[in-house]
Amino acid sequence: MFRSKLLSDINKDLEIVALRSQLSIVQRQILDHKIPKPHLTPAFRQLWILLSKFVPGWKSSIFLVKPETVISWHKKAFKFYWILKSKKPGRPKISRQTIALIKTHSQRKSFAVS
Repeated sequence: MFRSKLLSDINKDLEIVALRSQLSIVQRQILDHKIPKPHLTPAFRQLWILLSKFVPGWKSSIFLVKPETVISWHKKAFKFYWILKSKKPGRPKISRQTIALIKTHSQRKSFAVS
């Protein structure tokens, strides 16, 4: 109770969202005996990545996974983002004028060599 008085309203709301997301997974999967281990969705992972960045003390709010797991999710997501951002698929485009110029120069050199 003392801790909740110290937190701002926004932090309380974010902590409630975090706890409810975990609770929904527990109710849906574990308590219904569908599977013994919870299946964490990509949305759950993204939520916890965001909460880890914006909520101070988020480590004390998570109980389904270790805080190190959330940090590794963030590293993997950033690595994937950076690969997509920095990678240009395929060869760069070459204009028709450049191709024609290369062909004319290659034909001239073949005549000079023989």
